[in-house]
Order: sequence, then structure tokens, then C-alpha cells
Amino acid sequence: MDTLPEKPPSAVRRQLRQQALFGCCFCGNPIVQFHHIVPLSELKHHNPEDMMCACPLCHDKINAGAMAESEQREAKAQPFNLLHGFAEGQLAINSEQLVVDLGSNWFFGSGAKLAVDDKPLLQLAEDARGRLQLSADLYDENDQLLALIERNDWVTGDPTPWDIEFRHNWLRIHAKAYRISLTIDAKVEPVILTGRLWRAGREFLIRRRLLTIDPRGLNNTFQNLGFAYASLNITSGSGKAAILADQIQGEGKFFNWPVPCPDRIAHGLKFCKEIRAKLRRNKKGKRPVP
Repeated sequence: MDTLPEKPPSAVRRQLRQQALFGCCFCGNPIVQFHHIVPLSELKHHNPEDMMCACPLCHDKINAGAMAESEQREAKAQPFNLLHGFAEGQLAINSEQLVVDLGSNWFFGSGAKLAVDDKPLLQLAEDARGRLQLSADLYDENDQLLALIERNDWVTGDPTPWDIEFRHNWLRIHAKAYRISLTIDAKVEPVILTGRLWRAGREFLIRRRLLTIDPRGLNNTFQNLGFAYASLNITSGSGKAAILADQIQGEGKFFNWPVPCPDRIAHGLKFCKEIRAKLRRNKKGKRPVP
């Protein structure tokens, strides 16, 4: 080979991730690099049979000469995640605003944001420091659970997705070839989600600039809208969709964005603050029954 691309081809990287069940072959860490068991100094190659997934720490250990080739081959044949039956990781989200962007529609506040039969597929919460936490149930179109995200911690077992790509603040889960279940980009604010969320034969299709409810049936589209303490819910039997208020707050708000809107986050959070204040007033106004 006269010239060798510095980065292994995408098909090779995917094959190595699949073989290792989306983690380091030695310890399961989902942040992986692609190690050449047969060193590039000996042979210029990107042969998957002579490569493996290793996290930066384990990769450094290998490069330091602290792991024999036999140990590398053993870990490649029996990777950590495969032996344990699942892959997991933690998504780093530093946003202190409870807001996400779904197809140019911004959803504010804690609670469910997308649901089928009142069962949440996507929820928002905050941690003790007030930072955003995401939860999601990822099913395929045949209603098989592929992965769970619980307050930024993700896990997948059997059946496994076709592919998982993960960086500290970015996650992409593929249900199958050319079919992305979910991409979470937490490098930006608000956090952007795209993909296809399925449940009971109904789908939320989230493109970058458009959110479509049940494109094969109801086919309702949403764009440039705001939802404060409100969720979109599909009834699986009838296919009907509704905007529901948050159960805890008891109220929600659905609104169009003013054009132009220089500070959408402040605009939406203002509505959330008003809803919370109203809830506090209502609670304070109630008198105990004698």
C-alpha cells in the first residue's frame, strides 16, 4: 500500500466497535481509540483482524509495552463488555438550563417531553447542581428495547443496537444501518436531539429543523415552537396526538416564537418561572380540611 489514511475507514471503525460491544476490550470504557495489534511500524494497515478497541488509558499501557500481544489477542477475542453482556457510559451535559432542541422546537422544564400512551420516551430533570439530565427509552420499530438513558447514564444489552458512537458530550445510537435512533449533541446549548423514537408502532421523527409525529399515520409537523412544562403525546390505538401539561406543575404552555427572538432560552424559562410561581400560590392558598 503506497499511502495509508491516518484514520481507519468508517466501516473498519464500526466493525471494531461492534466486535467489542461498544467499549474498550480490556475495561469496557466507551471512550475508545483504535489500536493496531500489529504495529504500523511493522506493517502499514487498517486490517480489523489485527486491530482492536482500547480506551486512552489502556491504549497508553499497550504503547508503553506493558501488554503482550497474546494479552491483546485474548482481550480482542473476549472483550470486557461481551463477557458482561452490556455496554454503558455517562453523557456529560454541563448545561444549567432545562431546555432541549427537537427539530427547531424548544422544550423547557422538567418532566416528560415526548410520550406514547402517556408513557414517557423522553424526559428532562436536573441534578443537585441544577444541570440538565436526560432520560430516554429507545425502541426500534418492532418495539424491541435497544437502549436506556437514565439521567445521562446510558446502557444497552440484548438486543444491542447496530452501532454506538460515543464521545464525552456526544452520543449516537444506530438501530440498524442507515437508521439513527438518537443523536444527542451536548456540545451546544441548548442540547440538540435528532433521530427516530418509536413505541407501540408510533414514531417521533426528529430532523434538524422539523419534528414530525407519526409520519406514516398522523403526520403532524412542528417547527419553531416552544413548550414550557408541556409534552407531545401519541395515543397508539387511534394515532391521535395531544399537547399535555406537566402532571406535577399542573399547567403547561405552548407558544410560537416571536420573530426575531434574540434570546429564546430566557423567553422560554420565563414561562416556566411563571408556571412554578402559580403552582406555589395555589398551594399556599389551600387550607387544610378541619
